Amino acid sequence: MNSYVNTAVGALLGTVFVLMSVSIASESLFHSENPEKEGFAIVAEEASAADAGGAAPAAAVPIAQLLTTSDDLSGDEWSGMRLQGRDDFRWSLFLLAAEAVRAL
Repeated sequence: MNSYVNTAVGALLGTVFVLMSVSIASESLFHSENPEKEGFAIVAEEASAADAGGAAPAAAVPIAQLLTTSDDLSGDEWSGMRLQGRDDFRWSLFLLAAEAVRAL
């Protein structure tokens, strides 16, 4: 090892030593105890199916479908977005990105 490597390793170790020293010193200066009483209690209640309005549970979509298509929309859900299908949506997204790049 030459002197440049020794200098770099020494600088690294010195930096680590300084950072650890500052961390230990700041923990001793700014130490805070746990409160005796919580500020507020978070209470979460489980809702039963009858309380949820009787809505059907969401359909389980396989993770492989979500990863390959980047969405789970199909069929009638696209018509609400005034799009013909996935290709139409992706094309309009591409055109929007192209306009943004052109504006730069």
